[in-house]
Amino acid sequence: MSGILGTLAHVMVSRYGLAGVFAAMTLESVGIPLPSEVTMPLGAFAAASRGPLALILVVAAGTVGNLVGSLCGYAIGAAIGRGWRGAAWLDRGHWDAAHAWFVRRGGGAVFVGRLLPVVRTYISFPAGAAGMPLPRFTAYTVVGSAIWCAALAAAGYALGSAWTRIGGAFVWFTAITVAALVVAAAAVAVLWWRRRNAAGRRPAPGGPA
Repeated sequence: MSGILGTLAHVMVSRYGLAGVFAAMTLESVGIPLPSEVTMPLGAFAAASRGPLALILVVAAGTVGNLVGSLCGYAIGAAIGRGWRGAAWLDRGHWDAAHAWFVRRGGGAVFVGRLLPVVRTYISFPAGAAGMPLPRFTAYTVVGSAIWCAALAAAGYALGSAWTRIGGAFVWFTAITVAALVVAAAAVAVLWWRRRNAAGRRPAPGGPA
């Protein structure tokens, strides 16, 4: 199945360019796991000959596609509620993993989940079912998706025409790039969370010491 979906993502991007990137990334975020590891690098590879602006447009198309698909997933989860345990087109094991991740991590799971394979495809559903505030969900989705899309696109753009020749090595290059960005994003998130908690514990001016 993953091979068929990868081929479908390849065809969509090859034939339809930015529209194909947008559509493939939208479908990925509605629980149809067209691999972004194919979509984004291929879109960037196609944009390599047209300069940095084309690369930015590819990242934007992927990020907006993720947002649109995620909002659809959120709406489905919100409409059905907390008792929902997946649907016919969703892999039950993947749904359970995303649900467990959200329960353990809370709202921050949406941001971190956008940087994790598999979880990122399904995290919108439990967020909607749990009634996570929509503005917060949207912000986390945009930031996390932008990081993910930029990392994959940068890998494809940097390799350029070599992308068609190096096969499995590209997968490792992409994995290392994404892993580095995930670690950096996680470190920033931890620092932000600690500062927020520290600020919340400070006594109000004029209050008890």
